[in-house]
Amino acid sequence: MKITSFFHRLIYPMLLFCCFAITLHPVFKSLSLLLLFITLVGSLEIKKVKLKQKFWSFYNPYTILLSLYLLYCIGIFHTTNLQYGLEDLQIKLPLFILPFLMLFVPKELLVKEKLWHYAVAFILGLVMIMIYLVIAGFTKAIAGETFEIRHLHYSALSGKLGVTPAYMALAITVSIMLLCKMPLVNIFKIKPLWSRIIKACALGFLTLFLLFLRSRAGLLCFAVVNITILIDDIMHKKMYLLLLSLIYIVTVIVAVVNISVLNSRYKVANDSNTTKSVKIAGSTMERQAIYTQYPKLFLSNLPFGVGTGDTKTEITNLAKQEGIGLGLYLNAHNQFLQTGIAIGTPGLAALLWLHLLFVIKFWNKRQWWLISLIAISGISMMFESMLERQQGVHYFVFLICFLAPLVTKGKTNYSEGSSALSTEE
Repeated sequence: MKITSFFHRLIYPMLLFCCFAITLHPVFKSLSLLLLFITLVGSLEIKKVKLKQKFWSFYNPYTILLSLYLLYCIGIFHTTNLQYGLEDLQIKLPLFILPFLMLFVPKELLVKEKLWHYAVAFILGLVMIMIYLVIAGFTKAIAGETFEIRHLHYSALSGKLGVTPAYMALAITVSIMLLCKMPLVNIFKIKPLWSRIIKACALGFLTLFLLFLRSRAGLLCFAVVNITILIDDIMHKKMYLLLLSLIYIVTVIVAVVNISVLNSRYKVANDSNTTKSVKIAGSTMERQAIYTQYPKLFLSNLPFGVGTGDTKTEITNLAKQEGIGLGLYLNAHNQFLQTGIAIGTPGLAALLWLHLLFVIKFWNKRQWWLISLIAISGISMMFESMLERQQGVHYFVFLICFLAPLVTKGKTNYSEGSSALSTEE
């Protein structure tokens, strides 16, 4: 009994570690899930849980995630490139592992207070990585005879750990939204003044890093976050917070418009929209060609797709025919399209329904800011094939699994606190 009690007390720290590791190196991601599994087994929580019939429902996010992974497994049986298919299933393994483990996590560890603690752990892990990347980039920037700013923006700022700017931008925008709503006074028992100072410093650092990433998807997600903040301020009639939010937003807009280091990539994207090129190369031109040509693969392989393992082969062949990517493999840069190509209509329907389910549930509960988290996920999936890389899979699965308790029957008081720089009074 003492051993099981010891492991039971470890479940909460292991969940915190899992959230802390979301943005860390893949080794820490895998380690965190392994430790969580060992802890749940040692605590005998797995023996205590009895799956009820309502679990196997189209309205249960855990079931949808497990079904999505099952569809990818089925896709192996009508594929020719078995090796790539198995590698793809390995990358997507968190789609199965985490929902399965969450079934055995005690309910008292998934209440709103604990969910805020997990959000703090996630933000701390992200900030730690950001500080490392800034120091590494700054060190390279001053290594030469002149200060080279190129080491402090776009992929040079995020690529040192194999993280793309889009995924970093996704984590940052979600952190900004969480931070704005986070009741730090209640979580850490600190004074409102310290809460304002911490939020102001953290928001400033996160925003500056996001701008230097120069991610177009990140900028769009950032716009969604700020629109949500403004609406929230108006609805709560917090006029001083509305004024602070407006000052914050205007400052960011002025910086992006007037500082060339921050806006050069957006200008290039705009110029490419008006420039015709014989050979399709470059990020923006490639994406335009991808979004025009890749849907053909989806439509020509209905209803079950090309198969989990043949996605890369089929996409590469089409890219060569259309002159996209100079013969290199480029995924669809759109997870909805990528899923449709791989496992057809059933997979696409499951992914779309997963997002729509949360929107409907949060809309009914009038949790507008939680809808913005799902919107950020959806926007990111429209610009990146998130489930094709472990960084994206891990983040997406954790987001869904920790929001899942909030869409169950009954009311929730998860939305405490107001928006940016709130005193949580």
